[in-house]
Amino acid sequence: MKGKYLVPILVIGAFIAAWPAWLGWQADRQLAAYQGGRVGDLTLAHSLESFDRGWFRSTATSRMEARLGPEAYRFAVHHRVHQGFDGVTVTSEPVYPPEAAERLRALFGERTPLSVTTRLGPLGDSAEIHVHSPAFSGMLPDNPGAHVQSAGLDGTFHVHAQRLDGQIHVPEFTLADGEGRLTLRGQVLELNLADPANRLPDARVEYRLDTLDATGPDGQAPVRVERLRVRSSQARNGEYLDLGFQMGFGAVTAAGWEASQGDMGLRLGPLHAGTFDALLRELEQVQGTRDGETTPGERARAVFLGYLPAFLSHSPELALDPVRVQMPRGGLELALGAGYDGRDLDSTPDDLARIRLTGRLQASRALAEELAGVISLQTMAGEGGAAVDPDTRRLLARPLGRGILKGLREEGYVRADGDTYRTDLRVEQGRLSINDVDRSEWLYLLLAGLIAPGGFN
Repeated sequence: MKGKYLVPILVIGAFIAAWPAWLGWQADRQLAAYQGGRVGDLTLAHSLESFDRGWFRSTATSRMEARLGPEAYRFAVHHRVHQGFDGVTVTSEPVYPPEAAERLRALFGERTPLSVTTRLGPLGDSAEIHVHSPAFSGMLPDNPGAHVQSAGLDGTFHVHAQRLDGQIHVPEFTLADGEGRLTLRGQVLELNLADPANRLPDARVEYRLDTLDATGPDGQAPVRVERLRVRSSQARNGEYLDLGFQMGFGAVTAAGWEASQGDMGLRLGPLHAGTFDALLRELEQVQGTRDGETTPGERARAVFLGYLPAFLSHSPELALDPVRVQMPRGGLELALGAGYDGRDLDSTPDDLARIRLTGRLQASRALAEELAGVISLQTMAGEGGAAVDPDTRRLLARPLGRGILKGLREEGYVRADGDTYRTDLRVEQGRLSINDVDRSEWLYLLLAGLIAPGGFN
């Protein structure tokens, strides 16, 4: 009876004993197979140089190239591999050039500035990635007058079936110099990418911030932002993409102004995905030019204008969802919508009759009067008048703004709607109407300014 079970027991024992070695071979194979990829606009190239395999622990060295636009950074990476019965864990640390390592040592001492720990799935198609940077404090090596302090950085990401999701958290970061002080608390960057190597599938990137505090020299001109959130997204629909952008905040205080709530959203689409990708690839090639040549901005503009007819041919629409801001004197709301009829588009994409535009601006009477007065005061100061201090602004703004709005109401550019002022505009079939009154002359004057030498362009 003992002999009957001896062979299976030996096979199972050998399998258990060889399991860590097999996992080490799997780690070697996966590191060698990984050639890099793309995360947004960041391109990574990877090659394995060596893998020294042990029974439970191994070490490896690889070469990385990170390319962002025209800039490329090349560096080595050391890996410590633990292969045990609980799976494979790879801890990776970049090897910095001597000059960069000296600067980092001034801030981090002998601690590792950045480490990445990857726990590989058993089949090689999934991973859990942890990113860590320790807390540090010190003077910036390249700017002795600037002091930086960070509570560290931690992030966790998951990769499965070509999908990447996760977040990075920075509890607190402060930068101070002779010009002022900036403190950011509760920063979170969250990613959800359907396919990190591809710029065209569904994707979402969100940034959140608990508080931002900024002051000038000696604590002057304080600025505070609370509960900021910014989200960028794209949704794939067949051959087309829809892009979205949302931003909101809980409170803002700056330059004597206060807002307790703010939200906005922007949507653009449909965009032909292949054309959009081609545009991005060509813009990546726009680099600095020598003296006497066009600037990168001019070259980028030329590239964009070259692709514009292709985008317009698919009749895209742009929608600015109501921008809502709540302030002590009331609320402000702005909404815009634009569309382009790209059917049978020929060589005249600037045909005004193809453009549709709707807009609405609405504000409480008290806030509208104050804003109109402030704009007028700032305009007068810009024409050679003295800058207006906050107390004088508060004293003069509303009476001045009340007179300006009275004139605009009489001319029909603003109308009263209960306790608010409101303006509606529409551009359709080459005509401009404001509050249902034809004002096309303003549209033609605007277009003349856009195309005249020395105009807006």
